[in-house]
Amino acid sequence: MELLVAWENINLMINKILHIGWWTSEYRSGGSILHVETLMEFLKRDGMQNYYFCGGRYNLLYPKPYIKVWFKDYTTIFELVNSPNLIWSFGNPEVHIKQKEIENNFLKVVNRVKPDVIHFHELESLTGSLLLLSRNLNIPYILDIHNYWYLCPQRDLMDMNNKICDDWEEGKKCASCLVLPTSSKVGWMYVGYLSNTWIHKIFNNLIKIAHKKRIKKEKIRKTIANTNHISTYKARRYFFISELNKVNAIIYPSKRAMELYKTYGVENQNNYVKLPINKNYLNILAKPYKNIPPTNVRFGYIGSILPHKGIHILIEAFNMIIKEKGEKCQLLIYGSGDSVYEEELKRKCRKNIFFKGKYLPSQINEVLKNIDVAVIPSLWEDCSPIVLNELKLSRTPIIGSRIGGIEEAINHGVDGYLFTPGNIVELSGYMNELIENPLKIRQFMERINFSFNIDNYINQIKEIYSLAYENNRKNK
Repeated sequence: MELLVAWENINLMINKILHIGWWTSEYRSGGSILHVETLMEFLKRDGMQNYYFCGGRYNLLYPKPYIKVWFKDYTTIFELVNSPNLIWSFGNPEVHIKQKEIENNFLKVVNRVKPDVIHFHELESLTGSLLLLSRNLNIPYILDIHNYWYLCPQRDLMDMNNKICDDWEEGKKCASCLVLPTSSKVGWMYVGYLSNTWIHKIFNNLIKIAHKKRIKKEKIRKTIANTNHISTYKARRYFFISELNKVNAIIYPSKRAMELYKTYGVENQNNYVKLPINKNYLNILAKPYKNIPPTNVRFGYIGSILPHKGIHILIEAFNMIIKEKGEKCQLLIYGSGDSVYEEELKRKCRKNIFFKGKYLPSQINEVLKNIDVAVIPSLWEDCSPIVLNELKLSRTPIIGSRIGGIEEAINHGVDGYLFTPGNIVELSGYMNELIENPLKIRQFMERINFSFNIDNYINQIKEIYSLAYENNRKNK
């Protein structure tokens, strides 16, 4: 949809933006967190006031929900401590729809801030009825899509067998789709007030043991549907579809994400497609073209270590070629996530595969410099991973799954390759081709044509705010 309303015509009426999300970079990593913090920082630069209401930590010394106010250079944080909607709480659809204590704390923040526009980013650890409350309060509000949580409690539209879920059976499949990540009931151990303490370390080890036992148990006994929840999962999806059709504007991270939501019934006409942002983009250097093709091609993965990211597919593909090409290639894996999954991956590795762990944002150029060709082997409909833009800005060729927003970022055979998700043979074939013909790596680098202007992005977001403001005023 074109942006038609000039920001200058209405900017005096819009100054205070209340952002809604989960967590901050101090306690949790993730693309959506980087996105919202970058957005707030640059809105502040342009003279706007930011406020951030987000789910937060858990304080065992005071179990009731409460707001903790603290400050960053570009925003005031209203952290909801002890949220009743626990992190990774996939099995409580009732709380995803409505929760009174969360609503009450949200209203306290709204009454204090009196925002001109509410910008929703994520509602995990919060509750869906905040959308309804915003509309009832006659406050213009928009929604940024970062995943599929509004359709799927697990966020990724994947079932328990790591297959794309294209038939939810009116809630029945949701109820039977037991999620294997660590239970939400111990989520506070990872990012709560006890983080990085000896207590955290002890409980973290206990959680790993319990998680392994749970996986073993699931291999023996198939999950039985919790029939008490089927109707609630059904109500959950239809609630969010209805609410998304009523927001003043929706911002999607890719055309594919917009198409998928439309397939499930989200037909809001005020929609836009905007790539996710990260202030790190400004620091990424384009790598120089190599006059001499690499004799030892370094493939690399950058991102979360999670099953739906498909790292096991990448490792199996690399293992297929390592026996014959051992002196001609390496695989570097950067990131962290599910420690149990990571241990399983390491057991599958042959030689020349190196797990490099976490890295700081300031180290991104060093990480990118170490990779000749990046691989994004996602199995889920990945909306638009931020790493895609980082790789393209650095002129790093990509072999990516033909799925989600990844397909939109790679011109197959011109600046990279696309392969069928999960197809180990196809992926290994493309990797082998670049090992045998390393000159193609330089050719791909020369054809990567990507730039990002953050000033244009911020101006477009402000125009969307003004459109939402105008649309809301007309509907009063």
